[in-house]
Amino acid sequence: MSMRLLDIAKTALSAHRAAINIVGHNVANAQTPGYVRQRPVLQAIPGAADGSLEGSGIGGGVEIANVQQLRNEFLGMQLDQQTALLGEEESLLEALQRVEGLLTDLGGGGVAGALADFYDAWDDLATMPTSLAARTEVLQRGEVLCDAITKRQENLNSVRGKLDLQLSDKVEHINRLSAEVAQINEKIGAVASVAVKNDLMSQREQAVRELARLCGAEGIKQDRDIMDVVVGGQRLVQQSTVMSLEIALDPAHPGFHTVVFADNGEEIPRYGELAGMLEARDEYIVSYQSRMDELAKAIADEVNTIHQAGYDLDGNTALDFFSYNPAAPASTLQLSADVLDNPKAIAAAATTSAEGDGDNAIAIGDLRYSKVLMGATYTIEEYNADLVSDIGGDVRAVQARFDSRDQLVNNIQLSYEAVSGVSLDEEAIELIRYQQAYSAAARMVTLSLQMLDEIMQLGK
Repeated sequence: MSMRLLDIAKTALSAHRAAINIVGHNVANAQTPGYVRQRPVLQAIPGAADGSLEGSGIGGGVEIANVQQLRNEFLGMQLDQQTALLGEEESLLEALQRVEGLLTDLGGGGVAGALADFYDAWDDLATMPTSLAARTEVLQRGEVLCDAITKRQENLNSVRGKLDLQLSDKVEHINRLSAEVAQINEKIGAVASVAVKNDLMSQREQAVRELARLCGAEGIKQDRDIMDVVVGGQRLVQQSTVMSLEIALDPAHPGFHTVVFADNGEEIPRYGELAGMLEARDEYIVSYQSRMDELAKAIADEVNTIHQAGYDLDGNTALDFFSYNPAAPASTLQLSADVLDNPKAIAAAATTSAEGDGDNAIAIGDLRYSKVLMGATYTIEEYNADLVSDIGGDVRAVQARFDSRDQLVNNIQLSYEAVSGVSLDEEAIELIRYQQAYSAAARMVTLSLQMLDEIMQLGK
């Protein structure tokens, strides 16, 4: 009987020592990103099945049947999905904030200030139409306006180019994480220890969540605890095989790139941070650039129409003030060859006969009040102000979506961690429970040895 009790005590010591180690492992990983806490599953060792007198049918103690991960699969899936949407909003917001910082006209600078100074220079010339100083000022203000517009368009091109370059870094990161998931799948398939598998699955879950943020990836459980990773229904990882990504020229946007599967060249479905970057590059910024082209074209065409009808100091007419390439007005706007470095060629007069005629200069200065854009509903200054305002409005709208999504992800994360995260208070309670059980088993060993010693004494 004492030997049977000793065997039972031995199983209790072993099982609860292992349980204490599991609790310790949880505590050690309390701050490890992606770690899912574990619980030992204890089960009784049954007695002899044949009903023999061995132990009088009493069970053989306790053993650890499994090491369970406390994971909420539904919340984990929600967290992956919402993390992908959050990544999209975040990358879009970062790009638009960069654009807003470059294109702001706060403080009277930028295109708004250059436009106002340009109109003022023409108003001044109208009062002194023969003054070379006033004419030089008009040319200088015209050059400043051209520089402000082309610089703004250049800045937009620069943001697009930087977003395009970042695709390579994102693809490299995605391929690295995909390879990590595939390697973990291979390890999981080769190990028998449940505890080892649990730690590997925690690492894999963290990698898949980061993939969700980058490209909207989702994990799909397969047999033997293997996980495939899909993006928009297409396999990114299949067991231990990786479908690598690469960048390729984007036929829809010449000079820029897109992300494709390396094996077939098919474009990856757009989700996560990749989607936000491409949306900023190919939709928002392209729209701003198109409006900049409309602005530059309107300035040049309206000024040229009036300028061509006027006369310079030598009686010449039909002279352009601005020139541009129709394919890219905002990028190529400049002073025309007719007036460049030639103040006398400015057509300030409406006629050739009137002395001191500055009527044509007045007409150009009055363009600030002419509604020539958006179906004759906006002046040039209003159109520029509306563009800057719309960029700010886009930033605020995306910021609001990001804040809402971020709060939702945080709420899901808290719910998920309530089940899967390590609570030091709960682990302390579990540690006390298993420690008390271990102490009780140790006392059973002492009692068993005492009983065995007494039995031996009786035999003497």
